[in-house]
Amino acid sequence: LVRVGLGPSALGRCGAWGVAVALVARAVGDFNYIGFFKRRRATRFASLDSRLYTPLALALGLGAAVIAACG
Repeated sequence: LVRVGLGPSALGRCGAWGVAVALVARAVGDFNYIGFFKRRRATRFASLDSRLYTPLALALGLGAAVIAACG
């Protein structure tokens, strides 16, 4: 979807924005089990989610947004 010297196509840009929105939404979470604003924090998954998965989803989402905006 990326042409050499021309930047991403409109479809590629829309796809990058879609990925960015999905990953940032995952980082925000469902306010219950996943994300920065979860209520349930006593499980092993919740601990890993807070330390690893959510920051990774946020970083990937912001990276995808930068790629979509710069293209």
